[in-house]
Amino acid sequence: MIKAVGAVLIIICGAAFGLSKALALETRTAYLYDMAQFISFLHTDLCYKQSESATALKKASYGLKRLPLDLSTLDSKSLARCVEAAYERLPTEAKNEVFKTALLQYGTGETQAQKKHLEYAQTLLKNEADAANEKLAADKKLYGALGIFGGIVAAILLI
Repeated sequence: MIKAVGAVLIIICGAAFGLSKALALETRTAYLYDMAQFISFLHTDLCYKQSESATALKKASYGLKRLPLDLSTLDSKSLARCVEAAYERLPTEAKNEVFKTALLQYGTGETQAQKKHLEYAQTLLKNEADAANEKLAADKKLYGALGIFGGIVAAILLI
């Protein structure tokens, strides 16, 4: 009886650990994809619409599901201050210096330099998100295999 309880506790603890790790990776992946999408919106606006930077940032932030960027108080005079404050409100999983640098560079300097900077940030964020997604898939396989193995061990202990 004690073996059965021990086996069940081991399986439950392993499943909880695997689930928490997978959820953290999923959250990070979602944040990275949202960051890349946000930068993509800014890049598209810079290339085709050429809105004022404050307006473009507000429009780009509307479509975000995971990023809690509140840019509603943004105006062109306080761009850096508002971006800094919005970045500080991001959860730890979403903190990304490439993203912050891209936002702070947006609206300053010439258009070609901004485009290159946004393209670079978008590529880095997309690559980082893809790598996080691959790690998530690998971890899901690993924890699935460990769960099956734990179930087999529990069944053997119960015999």
